[in-house]
Amino acid sequence: MVSLEENEYHLVDPNKSFNIENERNNYRNQLKDQNVLDVNNKEYNYQTGVHYMDIISECEKLGDYVVNVVEARTDIKEKKLICRKTS
Repeated sequence: MVSLEENEYHLVDPNKSFNIENERNNYRNQLKDQNVLDVNNKEYNYQTGVHYMDIISECEKLGDYVVNVVEARTDIKEKKLICRKTS
């Protein structure tokens, strides 16, 4: 785990976290599609597939929280709002 000092937050690259978020979303979609195939092919039952996707969903929420922290610490949301107002 990486810990940043208060004066090091300018070193964080928010684009990296957004790229990772996109990769995570793509992987989630692959897992979801594979889960549907596995349930249809009777690899496991429907309820097991539901539990599996619940776990995937919770992992995705955790990743979203990380992105929210990055946005908050790098003032990304404020910058986005300023850009939208000036456009």
